[in-house]
Amino acid sequence: MLEQTLRRYQNRAVEAAQVIEELIALAKEMRAASSRGEALGLSEEELAFLRCIGDERQRGHGAGELTLAQIAR
Repeated sequence: MLEQTLRRYQNRAVEAAQVIEELIALAKEMRAASSRGEALGLSEEELAFLRCIGDERQRGHGAGELTLAQIAR
C-alpha cells in the first residue's frame, strides 16, 4: 500500500496532502492490526497468516476469526 501511494505521488496522480492522508490511514490500519494480533495472542508471523486466510473469508470462504487464530498458531 505504501509503495502504491508513493508511486502515485511520483507520477503526479495525487497531491502531497492526499499522500499524507493516505499515510495516516495506513498507520492507523497497521496499529489496529497489531492490536488485534496482541488481543488474540499471535506473533507477527501468525498474524500475517491470519490476515492471508482472513482475506479468503472476506471473499466468502473460511471460518471465524477465533478459529482462524487457532489455525494460525
